[in-house]
Amino acid sequence: MVLIAIIVLLILIVAVYLFFHVPLNLSVISDFMGSEYIYSKLKGYWGPFSIEFLFENGEAKIFLFFMRFILFTHQFKDMRKETELGLKDDRIKLKLKQGDRKFEYHIETFHLIIKFFVNIAPNLWNFIKFFINSAKVQSLKANIRYGTGDPALTGSFFGLFSAIRPLLHLHDGVILIFSPDFEDRVLEGDIQMALFLERPLLVLLQLLPIIFSTKSWIPILDIGRRVS
Repeated sequence: MVLIAIIVLLILIVAVYLFFHVPLNLSVISDFMGSEYIYSKLKGYWGPFSIEFLFENGEAKIFLFFMRFILFTHQFKDMRKETELGLKDDRIKLKLKQGDRKFEYHIETFHLIIKFFVNIAPNLWNFIKFFINSAKVQSLKANIRYGTGDPALTGSFFGLFSAIRPLLHLHDGVILIFSPDFEDRVLEGDIQMALFLERPLLVLLQLLPIIFSTKSWIPILDIGRRVS
């Protein structure tokens, strides 16, 4: 009996070890033209399991496979219509209380956002380091045309991208093209990415301190109260 118990315990230990160290392969394809057309396809492979998520113009489907057998499938309704109706019914509008202008990141809100990132900075940095050590980007290609409607703001974003571009292109599989439009407000393009995550469940565990840190989320809750 003792020998059987030891064997079962060893099997459980090996199973748990493999459960936390089985790698995850992810591939993402996305094509979009503002809010008029959005198509995304995500595929993930984790051991004998795989997941596929399709999204096109508000309609979404999700599939869960074990090898070639479908374990679960679900189709979501037009989420864009539901979101619009929900916003109207609940009267949740990102506007200032004093007027009908759209929500602006005024100075107080900016301070709250900075406070939020300061609160989560230690845990966020630990997560980023662990994610970088566990993840390997096999390829990342993006061709995006964007414009904010404000030439100065569009130029600022393009300047920021130009500054960090050399760091992003250190990997041979990374090709990023950002084309600014200084006249129109537009966002369109396509993105393709393949990612290998060495220890996905351990990466998720690194997020728990951020998610369950109630103090960190207080500034975000304050922002919600301001715009409600």
